[in-house]
Amino acid sequence: MGLFSRKKKEPKDEVAEARQKIWNNNAIAIVEIAVGVHGADEVVAGAMMGETGKLIGMANYGKTKWQAVQVQFYEKALYIINYNIQVFYDNIRDIQITDEGWISSEFIINTNTGEAYLLKGTTATVKAFISITLELKEKYMETLNVAEVEVVNQEEKDKAESDMDRLIRLGELHERGLLSDEEFAEAKKKLL
Repeated sequence: MGLFSRKKKEPKDEVAEARQKIWNNNAIAIVEIAVGVHGADEVVAGAMMGETGKLIGMANYGKTKWQAVQVQFYEKALYIINYNIQVFYDNIRDIQITDEGWISSEFIINTNTGEAYLLKGTTATVKAFISITLELKEKYMETLNVAEVEVVNQEEKDKAESDMDRLIRLGELHERGLLSDEEFAEAKKKLL
Protein backbone atom coordinates (compact mmCIF):
# COMPACT_ATOMS: atom_id res chain seq x y z
CA MET A 1 0.00 0.00 0.00
CA GLY A 2 1.33 3.34 -0.99
CA LEU A 3 1.19 6.55 0.93
CA PHE A 4 -1.71 7.84 -1.16
CA SER A 5 -3.88 4.74 -1.34
CA ARG A 6 -7.56 5.22 -0.51
CA LYS A 7 -10.08 2.89 0.94
CA LYS A 8 -12.59 1.91 -1.71
CA LYS A 9 -16.09 3.25 -0.96
CA GLU A 10 -19.10 0.99 -1.17
CA PRO A 11 -21.58 2.21 -3.79
CA LYS A 12 -24.63 3.91 -2.31
CA ASP A 13 -28.04 2.48 -2.97
CA GLU A 14 -29.83 5.82 -3.26
CA VAL A 15 -33.23 4.24 -3.95
CA ALA A 16 -33.02 2.10 -0.79
CA GLU A 17 -31.98 5.17 1.19
CA ALA A 18 -34.90 7.16 -0.27
CA ARG A 19 -37.32 4.33 0.62
CA GLN A 20 -36.00 4.24 4.18
CA LYS A 21 -36.29 8.03 4.44
CA ILE A 22 -39.94 7.86 3.33
CA TRP A 23 -40.76 5.16 5.90
CA ASN A 24 -38.87 7.04 8.63
CA ASN A 25 -40.93 10.14 7.77
CA ASN A 26 -44.28 8.51 8.68
CA ALA A 27 -44.64 7.11 5.14
CA ILE A 28 -44.62 10.62 3.67
CA ALA A 29 -42.79 11.35 0.43
CA ILE A 30 -41.96 14.90 -0.55
CA VAL A 31 -42.37 15.35 -4.31
CA GLU A 32 -43.66 18.06 -6.61
CA ILE A 33 -46.92 18.03 -8.54
CA ALA A 34 -47.72 19.86 -11.77
CA VAL A 35 -50.12 22.71 -11.15
CA GLY A 36 -51.65 24.72 -13.96
CA VAL A 37 -53.87 27.73 -14.45
CA HIS A 38 -57.36 26.96 -15.73
CA GLY A 39 -59.38 30.13 -16.00
CA ALA A 40 -58.73 32.07 -12.81
CA ASP A 41 -58.10 28.97 -10.72
CA GLU A 42 -54.96 27.01 -10.07
CA VAL A 43 -55.64 23.30 -10.43
CA VAL A 44 -53.66 20.13 -10.09
CA ALA A 45 -52.69 19.43 -13.66
CA GLY A 46 -53.53 15.77 -13.20
CA ALA A 47 -57.20 16.58 -13.43
CA MET A 48 -56.51 18.23 -16.79
CA MET A 49 -54.55 15.43 -18.42
CA GLY A 50 -55.58 13.09 -21.17
CA GLU A 51 -54.69 9.48 -21.77
CA THR A 52 -51.51 10.55 -23.60
CA GLY A 53 -49.99 12.02 -20.44
CA LYS A 54 -49.82 15.48 -22.04
CA LEU A 55 -51.05 18.47 -20.12
CA ILE A 56 -54.16 19.80 -21.83
CA GLY A 57 -54.21 23.54 -22.44
CA MET A 58 -51.46 24.35 -19.94
CA ALA A 59 -48.02 23.05 -20.86
CA ASN A 60 -48.23 24.49 -24.34
CA TYR A 61 -48.63 27.99 -22.95
CA GLY A 62 -46.03 27.71 -20.22
CA LYS A 63 -48.64 28.11 -17.48
CA THR A 64 -47.67 24.95 -15.66
CA LYS A 65 -45.63 25.27 -12.49
CA TRP A 66 -44.42 22.75 -9.95
CA GLN A 67 -45.45 22.83 -6.32
CA ALA A 68 -43.96 20.77 -3.51
CA VAL A 69 -46.48 18.36 -2.01
CA GLN A 70 -46.51 15.70 0.64
CA VAL A 71 -47.83 12.32 -0.38
CA GLN A 72 -48.65 9.91 2.44
CA PHE A 73 -49.00 6.19 1.88
CA TYR A 74 -51.90 4.37 3.52
CA GLU A 75 -53.15 0.80 3.38
CA LYS A 76 -55.76 1.45 0.65
CA ALA A 77 -54.62 4.66 -1.01
CA LEU A 78 -52.00 7.30 -1.35
CA TYR A 79 -53.01 10.75 -0.23
CA ILE A 80 -51.76 14.02 -1.77
CA ILE A 81 -52.05 16.04 1.40
CA ASN A 82 -51.81 19.58 -0.01
CA TYR A 83 -54.71 19.02 -2.42
CA ASN A 84 -56.79 16.58 -0.38
CA ILE A 85 -56.62 14.00 -3.19
CA GLN A 86 -56.88 10.28 -2.51
CA VAL A 87 -55.72 7.86 -5.19
CA PHE A 88 -56.90 4.36 -4.27
CA TYR A 89 -54.46 1.61 -5.20
CA ASP A 90 -57.13 -0.43 -6.98
CA ASN A 91 -57.77 2.62 -9.21
CA ILE A 92 -54.12 2.96 -10.32
CA ARG A 93 -53.84 1.64 -13.85
CA ASP A 94 -50.11 2.27 -14.21
CA ILE A 95 -47.21 4.48 -13.23
CA GLN A 96 -44.74 5.59 -15.87
CA ILE A 97 -41.51 7.55 -15.69
CA THR A 98 -41.95 10.18 -18.39
CA ASP A 99 -38.61 11.97 -18.04
CA GLU A 100 -35.70 10.35 -16.23
CA GLY A 101 -32.64 12.42 -15.51
CA TRP A 102 -29.52 12.04 -13.42
CA ILE A 103 -30.81 14.32 -10.69
CA SER A 104 -34.57 14.55 -11.10
CA SER A 105 -37.28 12.60 -12.88
CA GLU A 106 -40.93 13.09 -13.74
CA PHE A 107 -43.55 10.39 -13.53
CA ILE A 108 -47.25 10.04 -14.16
CA ILE A 109 -49.87 8.05 -12.27
CA ASN A 110 -52.68 6.99 -14.61
CA THR A 111 -55.95 5.85 -13.06
CA ASN A 112 -58.72 3.59 -14.32
CA THR A 113 -61.16 6.50 -14.04
CA GLY A 114 -59.19 8.74 -16.42
CA GLU A 115 -57.33 11.02 -14.02
CA ALA A 116 -53.58 11.32 -14.31
CA TYR A 117 -51.18 13.01 -11.94
CA LEU A 118 -47.84 14.34 -13.11
CA LEU A 119 -45.24 14.40 -10.35
CA LYS A 120 -41.51 14.86 -10.11
CA GLY A 121 -38.71 14.53 -7.59
CA THR A 122 -35.15 13.41 -7.27
CA THR A 123 -34.59 10.30 -9.35
CA ALA A 124 -33.98 8.17 -6.24
CA THR A 125 -37.15 9.50 -4.56
CA VAL A 126 -39.20 8.89 -7.72
CA LYS A 127 -37.99 5.30 -7.98
CA ALA A 128 -38.61 4.74 -4.25
CA PHE A 129 -42.07 6.33 -4.54
CA ILE A 130 -42.99 4.09 -7.46
CA SER A 131 -41.69 0.90 -5.81
CA ILE A 132 -43.54 1.65 -2.55
CA THR A 133 -46.75 2.48 -4.42
CA LEU A 134 -46.60 -0.72 -6.48
CA GLU A 135 -45.81 -2.82 -3.38
CA LEU A 136 -48.75 -1.36 -1.47
CA LYS A 137 -51.02 -1.75 -4.49
CA GLU A 138 -50.05 -5.43 -4.76
CA LYS A 139 -50.70 -6.00 -1.03
CA TYR A 140 -54.05 -4.21 -1.22
CA MET A 141 -55.11 -6.16 -4.32
CA GLU A 142 -54.20 -9.42 -2.53
CA THR A 143 -56.46 -8.45 0.39
CA LEU A 144 -59.27 -7.69 -2.08
CA ASN A 145 -58.75 -11.06 -3.79
CA VAL A 146 -58.78 -12.87 -0.42
CA ALA A 147 -61.97 -11.04 0.53
CA GLU A 148 -63.60 -12.00 -2.80
CA VAL A 149 -62.61 -15.65 -2.33
CA GLU A 150 -64.05 -15.60 1.20
CA VAL A 151 -67.34 -14.16 -0.12
CA VAL A 152 -67.52 -16.81 -2.87
CA ASN A 153 -66.71 -19.58 -0.37
CA GLN A 154 -69.41 -18.30 2.00
CA GLU A 155 -71.93 -18.17 -0.87
CA GLU A 156 -71.04 -21.76 -1.85
CA LYS A 157 -71.34 -22.85 1.78
CA ASP A 158 -74.72 -21.12 2.10
CA LYS A 159 -75.91 -22.76 -1.12
CA ALA A 160 -74.71 -26.18 0.08
CA GLU A 161 -76.52 -25.72 3.41
CA SER A 162 -79.57 -24.48 1.56
CA ASP A 163 -79.54 -27.53 -0.75
CA MET A 164 -79.14 -29.83 2.26
CA ASP A 165 -82.13 -28.18 3.98
CA ARG A 166 -84.22 -28.67 0.83
CA LEU A 167 -83.15 -32.33 0.59
CA ILE A 168 -84.16 -32.93 4.23
CA ARG A 169 -87.51 -31.24 3.59
CA LEU A 170 -88.07 -33.37 0.47
CA GLY A 171 -87.26 -36.52 2.47
CA GLU A 172 -89.81 -35.54 5.13
CA LEU A 173 -92.47 -34.92 2.46
CA HIS A 174 -91.66 -38.30 0.88
CA GLU A 175 -91.90 -40.07 4.26
CA ARG A 176 -95.34 -38.52 4.86
CA GLY A 177 -96.46 -39.78 1.47
CA LEU A 178 -96.91 -36.28 0.03
CA LEU A 179 -94.30 -37.04 -2.69
CA SER A 180 -94.25 -40.22 -4.77
CA ASP A 181 -91.02 -42.19 -5.22
CA GLU A 182 -90.64 -40.77 -8.74
CA GLU A 183 -91.26 -37.16 -7.63
CA PHE A 184 -88.79 -37.51 -4.75
CA ALA A 185 -86.12 -39.07 -7.02
CA GLU A 186 -86.54 -36.31 -9.63
CA ALA A 187 -86.40 -33.46 -7.06
CA LYS A 188 -83.36 -35.06 -5.38
CA LYS A 189 -81.63 -35.39 -8.76
CA LYS A 190 -82.15 -31.66 -9.47
CA LEU A 191 -80.63 -30.68 -6.12
CA LEU A 192 -77.60 -32.91 -6.42
